[in-house]
Amino acid sequence: MTTKSVILGAGGQFGMAFEIGYLKGLADKGVNLRDADEFVGTSAGAQVGTVIASDADWDTIWEEQLNYQREEAHPLTDADLADLFQKFDYIARSSRTVEEWVNGISELAMKPKVDLPETERLNMIRNSLGNAVSGWVKGLKIVVTEVETNQRRVFDQDSDVPLVKAIAASCAFQGAYPTIEINGNHYYDGGSYSLENPDVSEADKVVVLAANLPVLTSFSLSELIEEMEKRGQNVHRVEPNREVMQILEKYDNNTMNGAMRKEVAEAARKQGQNDVDAIYAFWH
Repeated sequence: MTTKSVILGAGGQFGMAFEIGYLKGLADKGVNLRDADEFVGTSAGAQVGTVIASDADWDTIWEEQLNYQREEAHPLTDADLADLFQKFDYIARSSRTVEEWVNGISELAMKPKVDLPETERLNMIRNSLGNAVSGWVKGLKIVVTEVETNQRRVFDQDSDVPLVKAIAASCAFQGAYPTIEINGNHYYDGGSYSLENPDVSEADKVVVLAANLPVLTSFSLSELIEEMEKRGQNVHRVEPNREVMQILEKYDNNTMNGAMRKEVAEAARKQGQNDVDAIYAFWH
């Protein structure tokens, strides 16, 4: 029996809006990737994966994720974000090994720009998920990085970790939000290894939704997909089209600016509608 997986990558508010919009566009045309056996989420993708793996209908998801106006302060200025990306770039270019690279990111993760109590951060995540999510569901996997070992970890319903904590850890953007403590260890964004982490999946057919951001990571998406294909997996890669990327540019490429969310989602929805034949042929 063929198994199927949807990989939902990092990308802040931009990534969340792109992924939700694109999947909704496919659903509009009768292609439902929510029937996958597995959903692998990293950072923004952890939230999206949780929402689409739930039993909520699309109208509820669209309303709660895009129409409902949340009272959430934008945590980073454009200057803050530019400074972080400069640090990421320096760590990437000065590291001689993957281990050294991830260690540099872990050190950065322990010095966040945003001073936020964990309880407040968890409440932000709960608010962001909306009312449709009640807990872990089968097939949901959330990717994080462990500070103490610099290793990538995957949380699921068998990990004995509260869902909201797992999502908060995966969304703890290194150098921005504080790490999340779980069982004595500290966890942050799984994007330190890859913005998408598709190789976590062992499914036969894999659709990867990637925000295609200019961020260097320890393992590139192309490398990981090549490895997956060598072991016999079929992978279909999806990235924002030009129209979607132009909206991000309009917001000075600040992926954490929630003001763009609905506009990006609507453009991505059109992209999904236009891609439906290709996705249908791959998925079925």
